[in-house]
Amino acid sequence: MDCKYSADVDLCTSAEDLQSNPPENWVGLTSGSWGEGGDYRVWSNEELKWLWEIEYRCEALFGKLTYNLPWRTQPKLKGILEKAGRELLLLQASDWPFVISRKQAPEYGIKRFVQHVASFDVLTDIAERLAEDHGYLRKLNEVQKQELKDIELHDVIFPEIDLNWWNC
Repeated sequence: MDCKYSADVDLCTSAEDLQSNPPENWVGLTSGSWGEGGDYRVWSNEELKWLWEIEYRCEALFGKLTYNLPWRTQPKLKGILEKAGRELLLLQASDWPFVISRKQAPEYGIKRFVQHVASFDVLTDIAERLAEDHGYLRKLNEVQKQELKDIELHDVIFPEIDLNWWNC
């Protein structure tokens, strides 16, 4: 498809358009989802309480680490935290609670969630130790080195993670 300029169309941002053309009316939308029942029961129920407790722990820890650790001045620490941020985003995927609740692939959903949590925990532990000791990566034992290699090989997604996202 060939995009062509049109003198009949003025390009602007949404904010600019709203300022130039303030709405006369508005509609308040109710909370809802595409899930079963149009609400959040597929993602939020007693069966998944354990999952949310772990997710909230991971979110709080990552916020604390990105706020407190000197990743802006330590490139290796920044790289480890970026990998941890990727694992955090992956463990937060709505797929895991969905397939668990719907009984479509509960074992798979639990497995993937737990794998991302384990990777997140390994990375955040390394990050905390690296912040205390700049040479810590050289001191990793063989198990830790293999865990780190394994994490770096799987689910290589979100290459443009910005740790500032967690510090706005």
